[in-house]
Amino acid sequence: MTYVKSEMIRVGPWRLYKQNGEVTDKNAFYDPAYAYDTANFREAAENIKNTLSSANIQSVRFMNPHEAWVKLYPTGRDCSVTATENGFVLTRNDTTTAGVCGEQMTRHLNYFIGTEKPEIYSEWLYSSTGGGFCFGYTGRQKHVFNGHPLAFYAPYTIFIVRTTSVTGDLIHIGMFTSNNNLTHDFYKHLDKTQTVSLMQYGLLFERK
Repeated sequence: MTYVKSEMIRVGPWRLYKQNGEVTDKNAFYDPAYAYDTANFREAAENIKNTLSSANIQSVRFMNPHEAWVKLYPTGRDCSVTATENGFVLTRNDTTTAGVCGEQMTRHLNYFIGTEKPEIYSEWLYSSTGGGFCFGYTGRQKHVFNGHPLAFYAPYTIFIVRTTSVTGDLIHIGMFTSNNNLTHDFYKHLDKTQTVSLMQYGLLFERK
């Protein structure tokens, strides 16, 4: 059975987090620093749906209950299928090489924010130009899905990280995308100056 991506839907409200937990004061959302967040989230979600890349799944073909093939761009990958509480995970059989900046992958917020962690085999520093640190890593990538192999969607958390300057201004660090379910206590890995603004989406797949 083959399933192709169809529609991107929002599956959660706009949320803010600090080191001590979720921000419940609604007035905080009116800070001018967040003025374009929802528009940026929508644009990022549409890019996930429409852009051909090695990170975005185009379709899934189930070979049997334990094996699947995902079509990426420009090629596809064989995966193993593992059931989870919310659905299932496709773990690629190949080893991938990628990089992150700021922290090594196993200390990066993109690692902690999702419930399913990638299998990391090795990490190394590859750049420290201008005082900024970037790290490479090798491992096995996981594609997370909610539902079951007859009706499912890929959950995405799109989030923006900011830090508070000594003058109290919110400084944009970066926007990130995680194909994962949100870890309920990820905020414990923030430092006291950081704020995370996020929104959750689901990329629906339909049978071809």
